[in-house]
Amino acid sequence: MRDRLRRILFAVAIFSLSFSLLSIGPISAATKAGTVCKTLNQKVTSGGLVYTCIKSGSKKVWSKGVKVVVKPAPKPAPTSKPSITPTPAPTATPMPSATPSSSPSPSLSETATQTPTATATPTPTATVQPSTFFAFRFNSKDQLERKGNQESSWKVADAKDVAGISEIRLKAFAAIKGNTPDTTLPSKTVYSIGENVPKDMLSAYKKIVDQSYAYWGKFMFGKDVPILIFTEKDRALLKSFWMLRWNGESTIARYERELKYYDDPATQLSRSVGGAAGGQELKVGDSQGVNPLVGIDFYMGSLHSQETSLLIDHIAHEFTHVFQNTLAAGVSYSKVVGDWTKPESLVETDIRVPCSLFEGSAVTFGTSIPADSARWYSDGMDVIMRRFQNSNQSIYLATPEDVVNSLVKARSWLPNSCDMGYPLGALAYEYMVAEYGFDSFVKLFQAIPKTTNFDDSMKAAIGLTELEFYQKAAPHILKEWKRANGQS
Repeated sequence: MRDRLRRILFAVAIFSLSFSLLSIGPISAATKAGTVCKTLNQKVTSGGLVYTCIKSGSKKVWSKGVKVVVKPAPKPAPTSKPSITPTPAPTATPMPSATPSSSPSPSLSETATQTPTATATPTPTATVQPSTFFAFRFNSKDQLERKGNQESSWKVADAKDVAGISEIRLKAFAAIKGNTPDTTLPSKTVYSIGENVPKDMLSAYKKIVDQSYAYWGKFMFGKDVPILIFTEKDRALLKSFWMLRWNGESTIARYERELKYYDDPATQLSRSVGGAAGGQELKVGDSQGVNPLVGIDFYMGSLHSQETSLLIDHIAHEFTHVFQNTLAAGVSYSKVVGDWTKPESLVETDIRVPCSLFEGSAVTFGTSIPADSARWYSDGMDVIMRRFQNSNQSIYLATPEDVVNSLVKARSWLPNSCDMGYPLGALAYEYMVAEYGFDSFVKLFQAIPKTTNFDDSMKAAIGLTELEFYQKAAPHILKEWKRANGQS
């Protein structure tokens, strides 16, 4: 999708709040955790440990030391049978080891991986398909209507229109809709709304927020869900809202880069859509990770209207992240060491929540929850597949093995790794819900805090390792990818 890079960068910056970020500073003698330091964020090495100057209450003190381990460059994984062999993590936290078995199942055991570098475009390349898109609006009866870019009239959904939709996709949609929304739940959404948000847009988005909260709310343990809605004219609200949260300054700077395109009315209307993101942690205590990441924020142009700019999938996508983060609270999704300003230096280990799961399943539920019919859901998924294919012609999936290899790469949170986690992960978890039911998805996230590795989480949910699941889902993923992109 057009804003996928923004989402990927946001996922790296915001949803890795509990990742271990390490850059080694000059050697300092006799440094001890808890003793007073002078320069915030300064890093020193002493006795084989790296200490960081952090703020604790009103004082600045040295953090707990992190062991320095020099890692060799990882060996490339085989292309036909992807696997990752266990190696110790370059952090103070030991890696979980695999349990010996007389008949081991295929698995993706953790290893240190580095940020991938650009490679030459493979051949053959995929054929670019015309990217049909759909606009949405609520009519006077509060019914959601849709109009394709090549259609002349607005239409409500037709539940009987299922021609050409695969059995697996129909089963997935039925399973997702089988989780009955609880409209009796008292809303815990807490709005911060810019005074320049168009009224018709605000009304529409509140309807979709209510729908998404009713769907996921029973899993959120009654926690508040802060929601920020703003335009390019509401920068003061944006700043006051985010300065209360971790990474506030960097988030504001990112939004400033995006909002500049909306300052010119002509540019704003040509862009037509805004964007959304999830992950807002209030500053509680002296460290991040005290609260699960909850809440969403989204923006639009002050001149936008429903008929040109209503994004029905964004809110449900971000609410799915709220659900994920609530159930997996306290778990570091991945461990990363290195300098984020130098992506080539980053090394990642211990992926507890693959990026392809986090983002891919959010695409699945984000597309299906607001869809009033299987046709709308299927068309929405197809649009996403085409957008990723059209934006990168070097993507070429010819075999189920290609799909598995792409999913193995997309499990990583490192830059340039998770791009395909959005579309292929969406198809993978569509398959999971179709074959194992909606409850399997809930069980997966419930298992994550109770297990020490993702393979065990997957086994608790569906009885398969991560790699076994990819291999089983690959034929469906390949079929849907090729159909959406008009490939034989």
